[in-house]
Amino acid sequence: MMARILPQALHPRLDRNQRDGLRAGGRRASLRAMFARTTPADCTILWDGAPIPARRGEPLAAALLAAGITVLRETAVGGAARGPYCMMGACFDCLVEVEGRPNVQACLVPVRDGLHARPQRGAREAAR
Repeated sequence: MMARILPQALHPRLDRNQRDGLRAGGRRASLRAMFARTTPADCTILWDGAPIPARRGEPLAAALLAAGITVLRETAVGGAARGPYCMMGACFDCLVEVEGRPNVQACLVPVRDGLHARPQRGAREAAR
């Protein structure tokens, strides 16, 4: 049996009417709306060579979601798209390559100006 996720757990900034709409199965907030910035970006990161506005200190995964980027890697065997899932480091769906280092969880990397990141390509390497 799948666990039921309450709308306020999805995004605590949704107002009561938006949460009620999600509960009733009515209009759904898009990812872009859910992760919309409430304060302006203060730095720029590079995602696969493209500049992305971000805020210093926020998780890399949050910055990418706010920019509308939901796919951070593909599975090695089937090629299925994967993106941020837990946002707390418990899963490995948000693996990316940061500053040339593979197997980095994007949800655990704080953004800094000029950070270079790109999608994880291929299988994850086991820790040595």
